[in-house]
Amino acid sequence: MRFVNLADRFDISSQETKYIDVIKFAETFYKQANPGLSENPMVKIEEYSLTYNQLQSELDAKREQF
Repeated sequence: MRFVNLADRFDISSQETKYIDVIKFAETFYKQANPGLSENPMVKIEEYSLTYNQLQSELDAKREQF
């Protein structure tokens, strides 16, 4: 699943910021897709760069070196 923030500095408005509990969403999504399972799923959340070729934390570490 990919979540994208489509708002940027040019879309400033009076709308309030909305937040998603990504872990709760993933667990609920998994349970709905697998209704027969009674065990709790293991959820792993990772943030990737915009190009999706490396973890965001790795990219941040590389940027600090330059």
